[in-house]
Amino acid sequence: MRKGGTRERLTDTERAMRKPTSRFASVCGVVAVLCLSGLRRAHDLVPVTDQMLLDPDPADCLMVHRTYDFQGFSPLNQIDRSNVDQLQLA
Repeated sequence: MRKGGTRERLTDTERAMRKPTSRFASVCGVVAVLCLSGLRRAHDLVPVTDQMLLDPDPADCLMVHRTYDFQGFSPLNQIDRSNVDQLQLA
């Protein structure tokens, strides 16, 4: 309501000034939910040791190239030349 108790439509400027507040509140809500949901998972994490990096588990990719010598080869053998053409988006 405006002065005198009459209800009028908002001007474009007034409408634009109200939008950032609602957007900001929405973004804050999403960030809060994401942060709080991640706190529970932090307890399940296993710290990465130097030994784990020197001799990584074949099923675990701890670095971009799996090892310090940048071997791009993967020891995993589930995908090979006979079935690579059957890959699909998940």
